[in-house]
Amino acid sequence: DWSATTSTVSSALGGLDLIMPGPNGPWGDSLLAAVRAGRVPEAEIDHKVARLLGLARRVGALNGAVDGSGAGHVASPHSALIDPALLREVGARSFVLLKNDRGVLPLPAGSVERLALIGPNSIDPQTQGGGSVRVLPVHRPSIADALRDAMDAHVSVHQGCVTSATIAVPGEGTLHDPITGKAGVHVVIRSADGSVLHDAPFPTSVVTWWDGLPEAVQLRGAELTMRARYRAEVDGAHVIGAAGVGHISITVGGTLVAESTSLPPRDVVEALSRPPELRVPVRLRAGQEVEVQVDYRPVGRFVTMRLGIAPHFQDDHLIEQAAQAAAASEVAVVVVGSADGTESEGYDRDTMALPGRQDELVRRVAAANPNTVVVVNSGMPMLMPWADDVAAILQVWFPGQAFGEALAEVLTGDAEPGGRLPVSMPRREADSPVLRADPEAGSLVYAEGLLVGYRGYDRSGAVPLYCFGHGHGYTDWTYESIEPVASSIAPGQDLELTVNVRNSGGRAGREVVQLYLDGAEDDPTLPIRTLAAFASIAAEPGETAAARLVLPARAFAHFDERLHRWVPQPGAYTIHAGRSSRDLRLKAKVVLQ
Repeated sequence: DWSATTSTVSSALGGLDLIMPGPNGPWGDSLLAAVRAGRVPEAEIDHKVARLLGLARRVGALNGAVDGSGAGHVASPHSALIDPALLREVGARSFVLLKNDRGVLPLPAGSVERLALIGPNSIDPQTQGGGSVRVLPVHRPSIADALRDAMDAHVSVHQGCVTSATIAVPGEGTLHDPITGKAGVHVVIRSADGSVLHDAPFPTSVVTWWDGLPEAVQLRGAELTMRARYRAEVDGAHVIGAAGVGHISITVGGTLVAESTSLPPRDVVEALSRPPELRVPVRLRAGQEVEVQVDYRPVGRFVTMRLGIAPHFQDDHLIEQAAQAAAASEVAVVVVGSADGTESEGYDRDTMALPGRQDELVRRVAAANPNTVVVVNSGMPMLMPWADDVAAILQVWFPGQAFGEALAEVLTGDAEPGGRLPVSMPRREADSPVLRADPEAGSLVYAEGLLVGYRGYDRSGAVPLYCFGHGHGYTDWTYESIEPVASSIAPGQDLELTVNVRNSGGRAGREVVQLYLDGAEDDPTLPIRTLAAFASIAAEPGETAAARLVLPARAFAHFDERLHRWVPQPGAYTIHAGRSSRDLRLKAKVVLQ
């Protein structure tokens, strides 16, 4: 991983094919010297290159070539990597339907004439977290377009409020290179003595260290200049935001309007995901063009440079506009969640609350339209103080490039939301078993032991808003019987069980049968019960399906730190079968001898 490798010879001989970042570090010149000295065989380098090229070939990364010749997608069996249908299916199966008490969902095509799509994440959906995990989507239709296509309805779009940590990148067609006229910007890189090292157009207003810039951009005193001509689409106040760690100045129409210097954040990933930003207000008329220039001298290693330009809207106006749109529509779909740069590796969230005024937005929309469906687009649990006020809630996480299409299929019922919560959703931050995990005096003490997540909630007696394992589908299920193959087992022996579940609803569906195991003795330092097995089954209406599960022998053991091994705990255990950690419908007894 990033900066995780510190040795040269041992890492090269240990099977590692790639270190990051490069080209400096323990490899580079040091590895070349080790090869020349005979400490690392040259054949070892050949093998590394071959494996890396083999991976690139597998995923079609060699200029689109497959198996080294021709262009096109990756051939079977790797077509699943880019199969659009699979992307939609995986997205839908990850969505968790938290609430649908009145059966507002699904909304079959043709059942709704007017739908209001509301929320900051409906316009700027988050498909993945920040940091080094981020990759560029091959294709990403907007949520609005996907809903229009699937529902055959009039869909109006309303931002609702502003949440982004940085000013939005200018919309498509509004930004052009002032020299070539091409869409995008013009980037010039100069050395400390003013020599021009790079002079070329660039397709977007976000430039990062991996974009093929000359290595000289990392030299002390290097300066990047980004020029662009922006055309306003609306009248009124706009905001220009230039982001990057170091010295930044903004020139508008040939006049220097602002400059500042920022210091490096604690983690380099923060400099990439949410770099410090210098903002300038300007007033523009619709159709007016203005030239903007940003001059940037990085501090330390160049990571990213970003130019955002967007109309400046007041939240009060956006919320009122959204409420009016909801009142004029049959259904309101509100997409809220994390803003770009708020969930990333390298730094933590400060709160579980939704950024900005999204809670207020949801309440206002719900008051205007009883058929309000909230879609939560976040990678972590969020507080939902409005949960009782809305008709339905979908937790969609960061679902990838097929977000819009998968959401449309779930909302219309073409696909069933198939996910179950892998975390607990708290009513209040204070209810969380472990809210803060900050080192003290350089030491991080895990005083909670095993009492994290649902195990901590169970032991404390706190009631989460939505518990671990929770999730609805579009049909109902009746748990009929639980049948262990034995009532007594020996240490080290697995236990097989069958749980019979009947689809008691009106459409085909999929259920996740969960088994929880109560401990043989009630030790207050241990969980009351733990998830021991789960299985998914599918059934038609009225059909009974048998879920066959295996409780592993280790479920009946505890790890002994003194002995450094798993030790069976004899005694009587209770096995619960149900839909979640708090919805347990059947039980059986088993004795570990």
